[in-house]
Formats: sequence, C-alpha cells, structure tokens
Amino acid sequence: MAKTVQRAEKRKRLISRKTTDTVVTSMVLPRSLHERATITAYRLNWSMAQLVRDAVEEWLDRHAAESRKGGRS
Repeated sequence: MAKTVQRAEKRKRLISRKTTDTVVTSMVLPRSLHERATITAYRLNWSMAQLVRDAVEEWLDRHAAESRKGGRS
C-alpha cells in the first residue's frame, strides 16, 4: 500500500553525494510521465531526484519477493 506523501516545508533533496555512496544515472521517460513527475515534484516541493529515488525504492519493495524467487514466470 502506498504511503501518504505530504508537501515538504523545506525542499526535499537527496543527501549530498559527497557523504553517500551514490551513482549518477540517466533515464528516458515518456514526455507525459516526465511532465506529471515534474509537476508533482514541484507541488510537493521535492527534487526530481528524490521523487525518482522514492519511486524506485517503493517499486523494489513491492517486487522483492518476486525477485527472490528468480523472476517472473
């Protein structure tokens, strides 16, 4: 079940790359998905990087059992 997301009073950003083990990556999104994500991040006062990281973490959590079994059938 999705957790409730509320607008951040202070801009929600990723922790500095200098203090964490991170990888810089790029991705291709359909324009409509990018526009929705950008608008939502703006309204919630989040950076796009934080929005994407949270989305990936949630997706991985939902599919963790499936990946432990060795993938899809």
